[in-house]
Order: sequence, then structure tokens, then C-alpha cells
Amino acid sequence: MTHHLAYGLSTQDLDIVVVEDSKPMQTVMRSILAPMRPTRIRVYDSAESALQAMIQDPPNLIITDYRLGQVSGYGLLRTIRQQHMQPLSFVPVIFVTAHATRELVEKTLRGGAQHLLVKPLAPARLQQCIQWLLEDDRIMLSDEEGSIHVDGVERKLDQDRERWQTAERARAYHRHMDKLAEEFQVEVDTIISDPEREDGDIPAPMPEPLPMVAEEPEQPADIEPETVEPPPARAPTFAPVRPRAPTSDFADVVRRCRQVSQTGQGAA
Repeated sequence: MTHHLAYGLSTQDLDIVVVEDSKPMQTVMRSILAPMRPTRIRVYDSAESALQAMIQDPPNLIITDYRLGQVSGYGLLRTIRQQHMQPLSFVPVIFVTAHATRELVEKTLRGGAQHLLVKPLAPARLQQCIQWLLEDDRIMLSDEEGSIHVDGVERKLDQDRERWQTAERARAYHRHMDKLAEEFQVEVDTIISDPEREDGDIPAPMPEPLPMVAEEPEQPADIEPETVEPPPARAPTFAPVRPRAPTSDFADVVRRCRQVSQTGQGAA
């Protein structure tokens, strides 16, 4: 296993190379690093001059701006992160930039950088980063093409990117739904608050429901309705009236009537 060259050192043991093309920023970097009392601070204004000096006298820490002249800070990183550039290939690199983006951060870390800081630099932030770097025990490995990278960085970046893409899709969905909800709410508010809208713009009220009426089932068109014929009419029948035999009382009454009638005729 191979750690970077600053692992386990103290700040007093550091030999620092600063690559910065801005003179005022060079002064700022010196003023931030000097209180840490490193062994040496070397400042260069181009990647080409810094590389030439480091080949002859390798440092154990590089702090470089991302944007430089013809060769960028990233170009310098990719040059020294080759196996044939040992021991420079194991020197830790901290990037400093005023134009940090997610893509730039991924690019530098996948390229083999240990850290990246955003300008303007706070002195305490840079000093804390250097102190963290001295305790960074991640090993540095060589891939099939001979490039040196920090172990575990590729895997961690892939996981972070997947989580970030998932979160971004969720945010896009919520933005879309919020926009639809806002449009619907505007339409509802317009309908409620604008009494002068034409009738055609306002939905007609629902009609009152009609009372339920039981309907006769419809007969199929090709089937005639079944008719029921009434039974044939029959003449009324009466029981025969039989003459009643005269009773004795009745006969007496008749006889008396005849006698009275005859008596009357005789008197006349």
C-alpha cells in the first residue's frame, strides 16, 4: 500500500509548492501558510515552471489554481499522476478555484486530487484542509493505464451521482406538479372572482335529478307482445221455479174469501 507523501507528517515538515498566476493571490497564500511554519513555501505563476522545478526537487504538497495559463491546474495534475512520474505521482494536490461546479469537482477528484477549495479562501479553512490531509490514510493505486488515483473515490462519486440524479428527478417532478397546481388555482380563482364572465365560460349547473319512475320492460322489436283472450261469454242460467203446494191455511183463506164473495152477491 502507498499513501500520499504528506501522510503522517507534521505541518513543520511540509515542503509546499503553490501554483498561482495572480500576484495578489500569491501574497494571500503565503500569508495563510506562513503561520503553519512549513519547511518551505515555493510559489510559481505557471504549471510549466512549477513542473520543471518539482521534477528536480519534489515537494510533499501541491496547492494549485484550476485555471492557469496554457497548461491548467488539471493538466498539471494529469501529468504528475502517471506511474512513471514517481515520486511526483504520489504528491497530494489541493485545488483552489473561484468557478466550482459539480462537474469540475468530480473531474478533479476522479483525476487524482485530494481536495478542492473555493475562493475566496478563509485562512482557517485552508489550514483545516491541510491538517485533514496529513491524516488522510486513503491509499493511492495505479490503474491498468498506469494512472494514479485515490482508492475509493470513483465508487463514492458514482454513488453520490446516483443519489443526486434521483433527487434531481424528484425535484423536477415536484416543480412540475407545483406549476400545474398553480395553473389550476388561477383558473378556479378566476371563475369565482369574475362575475362578468360569459355564460359559456362558466360551467352550467347540474340539473335537478328527476323522480324515479318504474318503467315497463321493453319488448324486443322482433317479438310481438303476448295477448290473453277472455273466456267466451255464457248465457245466465236460472233454476226452474216449481209451484208450491197450497198449504191448509192458504186453502182456508181462499174458501173464506169465496164465501164472503157469495154472501155479498146474495144480499144485493
